[in-house]
Amino acid sequence: MNNQLDVFNANLQKLQHALKSSNVKENDVLVRQDASKADIQQLHADMGQLRQSGLSALVEFHMLVKENTNEAEWEKIMKQFNKELSLTSA
Repeated sequence: MNNQLDVFNANLQKLQHALKSSNVKENDVLVRQDASKADIQQLHADMGQLRQSGLSALVEFHMLVKENTNEAEWEKIMKQFNKELSLTSA
C-alpha cells in the first residue's frame, strides 16, 4: 500500500508543478512569442496526460484502501485523506 501512496503522491506533485507552470510568466512555451502551434499542442497533451495519471493514481489508491480496510476504517482514512488533499491544494 505504501508504494501506491508514493506513486499517487509523486503524480500529484507532478500535476501541481505542471499546473503552476501553466502560468504564463513561468512556462517557457507560453512566454515565448514565437512558440509554434505544435509546441502549444504538446504542452496541452503533456498537461492532459498528467491529469489522467493523477486521476488514475487516485482511483487506484482509493480502491486499494477500500479493499484493505473495513467500512469504519475506510471512512476514517478517506475523511483524513480528503482533509489533507484540500490543505495541499490550497
